[in-house]
Amino acid sequence: MSTYLLQRFLLAGLTLVIVCFGAFSLLRIMPGSAAELMVTDQGYANDIPELRKQLGLDEPIYIQLWDWVKNLARGDLGHSLYSGESITSEVAPRIPITALLGLLIVSVGWLIGVPIGILAAVKQGTVIDEVSRTVAVFFLAVPTFWLATMFLVFSSIWFGWAPSLRFVRFTADPVEHLKIMFWPALLGGIPTSAGVIRVTRTLMLEVLRQDYVRTARAKGLAPRAVLFRHGLRNASPPLVTILGLQVTTVVTGAVILEQVFAIPGMGRYILEAATRRDYPVVQAILLLTATMLVMTNLTVDVLYGYLDPRVRLGR
Repeated sequence: MSTYLLQRFLLAGLTLVIVCFGAFSLLRIMPGSAAELMVTDQGYANDIPELRKQLGLDEPIYIQLWDWVKNLARGDLGHSLYSGESITSEVAPRIPITALLGLLIVSVGWLIGVPIGILAAVKQGTVIDEVSRTVAVFFLAVPTFWLATMFLVFSSIWFGWAPSLRFVRFTADPVEHLKIMFWPALLGGIPTSAGVIRVTRTLMLEVLRQDYVRTARAKGLAPRAVLFRHGLRNASPPLVTILGLQVTTVVTGAVILEQVFAIPGMGRYILEAATRRDYPVVQAILLLTATMLVMTNLTVDVLYGYLDPRVRLGR
């Protein structure tokens, strides 16, 4: 188990190094720069070369990279090119908002997906199975931004109602905050549940056909015990892997939902920074997001090794 964990940690560290280098490099080879946008859009009096010098963008890329890495080693994410404020102070209040939204999306997706997937497997070939598969395929094909936009449009047209787009923080009013989060969580959770339904159904069908399940039934074990103790329990390791893979989808979906519902989270923050070519902000958010995804996948790998001894023993 120790060798397995060591391999996972080394791979996670290497992934973060590659992400850091890629995020830093790709932003600077994109057309346009923060200095040009500041001069043209923000009405700065400075010309572009002078502004680049003030922002430190005139240095060679390898020097900028080295300075950024040194600051990261001290726990300093840098300062925004536009506001001049510390990125840490601007990001800190946004992280809980995005984290809560992501947690709600995953929770809704799995609370819907796992029971329906189990029911579809038990009722294989029936109307329930066919309807659940069709609906799952539909929501897998529907983009989250389209679903959220259509919800806002048609709720306004048909019912003369739309969810509040005036954000209220949890500390100010917990109930109102959760009301605001409900609709984006639901609209993000439904497409998430589509993949969970299909995977759960497939895994349960495979497990329920095994000999040990037939033996348990022949011994007179209660159907509920057969379904959950022998069926779902043995199907859970692959489901944990799917949970780790879905975190990436949830993060990208949260970016879109925050923009549509005017939620001031990390997703909306990085979109605004990318539009303005605010390099330090984009780099910091990408690094934080990558770290979260890598740690999530690392946790999934560890759980998978715990749930399935064959993985940690290398069999």
